[in-house]
Amino acid sequence: MGQSFAVLSPVPFETTDPDKSKTPRLMVVDCDVNFVESQRRVFRAYDVNFLAAFNGKQAIWRIVTEKPDLIISDTHTLYGDGENLVQWLHENSASLSIP
Repeated sequence: MGQSFAVLSPVPFETTDPDKSKTPRLMVVDCDVNFVESQRRVFRAYDVNFLAAFNGKQAIWRIVTEKPDLIISDTHTLYGDGENLVQWLHENSASLSIP
């Protein structure tokens, strides 16, 4: 498994959706449930909808159906599909604008 890291931002990010009243959606992808839950606690202080995925396939499904505004992902996942997820994100026109 990869190393875990935390992202702390003093400035809340904005949704890329044209409807600015919509709450931004943040997705964290990692096979480590404890890491994902720690990030959920960190981002509770911000006005975001927190989405979690624990492997690449689950992440792709949630990306297509829920359209997150920001994705934080581990590339070394349990099933080895984290790098495939990043490749899919770069090749899929619907996800190219998601940082």
